Amino acid sequence: MSATSKTDPQAREPETQLEAKRQNDDASSSEIDNDNASIVSTTSTIEWEHEPYETFQHKVAAYAHRRLWPTINPTDVRITRMAGGGFNRIIGVSRLNPKGREVGAKYIIRIPRYADGPLWEWDIDVGKDAAALRFVEQQTSIPVPRVVSITLGDDNELDRAHMIQRCVKGRSAMYVYLDCDHQVQCRLATELGNTFGQILNTQSRIPGVPVFPHAEKPTTGTAVRIAPLPAANPRNSLPYEACQTAEPIPVLQFIETMLEHRKQVLRNDMDTKHLEWELSLYDMLRDLAREINAKGYFDDVPYTLIHKDLQAHNILVNENPFPGDAAITSIMDWDGALLGPAFMACVPPQWLWGWVHDDDEDEAKANDVPETAENREIKRLFEEAAGPLYMRFAYDPVYRIGRSILRYCFCRIGQNSHLEEIDGAVAKWKALQQTEYRSE
Repeated sequence: MSATSKTDPQAREPETQLEAKRQNDDASSSEIDNDNASIVSTTSTIEWEHEPYETFQHKVAAYAHRRLWPTINPTDVRITRMAGGGFNRIIGVSRLNPKGREVGAKYIIRIPRYADGPLWEWDIDVGKDAAALRFVEQQTSIPVPRVVSITLGDDNELDRAHMIQRCVKGRSAMYVYLDCDHQVQCRLATELGNTFGQILNTQSRIPGVPVFPHAEKPTTGTAVRIAPLPAANPRNSLPYEACQTAEPIPVLQFIETMLEHRKQVLRNDMDTKHLEWELSLYDMLRDLAREINAKGYFDDVPYTLIHKDLQAHNILVNENPFPGDAAITSIMDWDGALLGPAFMACVPPQWLWGWVHDDDEDEAKANDVPETAENREIKRLFEEAAGPLYMRFAYDPVYRIGRSILRYCFCRIGQNSHLEEIDGAVAKWKALQQTEYRSE
């Protein structure tokens, strides 16, 4: 127990990457996991070389007292070890009244597992994470976690780059959606459709990443700019308004540039044993993109805001909203948000109308007619709210292939599942071409 703060028993750390992803959710929710208080974890200490929680909590308590509540008694600052994820260590902070009850706003301190990395490693860069949240807040009415402060570098009381955010109320849709009544599910579908619509209406003529201006210490009031891809260098960033009037960059040119960038990263980082084989996979994706472009599928495709993982685990919901209250309390995990080809943003949220237990969803079946009248209504409400751009890009198998190509513009091809996806995309395109030929 800290001499300067009141602390909760520590929550357990995630045991798998999937569990880590499910638990990450920026602040995940306002709920604190105390069910496994007797389990002592050393994940942050050993795997990520973080200071042990037993000593680190004292630094956090003193820091929270100074930054958030400098006028209260230091012993009334409560520190809670929350379940973090694969990318962030998360600690909750709140204040207590004289009766020992939490009062006022709750906050989380979000500390990356890694130190700040190269500019293209957006997922571990506090500045880009904060800029993405700020950009969404500036350009849309989508509910996102409010960033209270941003601290870059390690020259600070916590010895790590970090941000302070308001703790968001709600529970992950992954765990509660099926227990919601049909009326709440319909409200959630409409609200999520509106979210998709706003994402697709946040447009640009060039691809890029939200960033804070170069050489400027960011605050919550700092204007966000867009750094063109692939370099994503804040030195070359533009005001968002300039991106809306810039000379358009064709989608194929963007894909080719990004794939070449991935190849250069490989050349710099990889031994020669498998280098040529892996480079050839990116060339295969480039050739596939060229064939799709030649058929006109990339014509008139705008660049829009992209949330790279807009699935149930990143949506916090109010299970029992009052009339007039939102069913969705926050959209989480904007790490790596960017302005990219619109079809990248149109992965159907199939779980709304066709929840699959234990198995991965098959996106090819997302447009199948739902079996029940209730699910058909949910699908209709979502699509009406999402709008025409969503309907253009969501279900067409060619744009599913396009999403597969774009996925590897941002990550290394390093798993068997990646190879299976690439082979499947090439085979699907060939099958579609044969079908088109027969129909002619």
